[in-house]
Amino acid sequence: MQRGGFAWYGVLLHGLLVVFSALVLLLATENRRLEAAQVEQVASRLSLGDVIPPVQVRELGGGDSELRFDDGGRDTVAMVFTTTCSVCEDNLSHWVDLYQRLGSDHDFVAIGLDDPQAVQAFVTENALPFRVVTPENRAELAQGYGIKGVPKTILVGPDGRVKKFQVGRLKGW
Repeated sequence: MQRGGFAWYGVLLHGLLVVFSALVLLLATENRRLEAAQVEQVASRLSLGDVIPPVQVRELGGGDSELRFDDGGRDTVAMVFTTTCSVCEDNLSHWVDLYQRLGSDHDFVAIGLDDPQAVQAFVTENALPFRVVTPENRAELAQGYGIKGVPKTILVGPDGRVKKFQVGRLKGW
């Protein structure tokens, strides 16, 4: 009788372990969803006239710098992308065309959200003619630039204020 009781106890413990593991997984997934919703809620607040805060970035050529738009100079076109985004890759020709049309009157910077090595390979493969950087803190950049999705193209005035932005395929610039 003890043996049967012990087997039943083992099955019960195994079942409880499975249920507990499922609960931990469910809670972890819900926590990630809530964190993403909080970031999206903050990030979705980007609108025309908002000031884009400075962020620390790594230059692909080496070195760190502060990316800022409130220097009183020229308008800047900022393009945010990832190396694995097919729409970002589709936008490359539009960004290069925009650079060729406006490059003499505007500054351009592309911001790659992947690790610097992947971004460098992407830039080399696609021969991007403009400055490309990677953020030191992706969460800070996502919040400050209102990044909900990529690609994102933002026109920032010399006062650091958003003049125009678009998420997705570039149209009508």
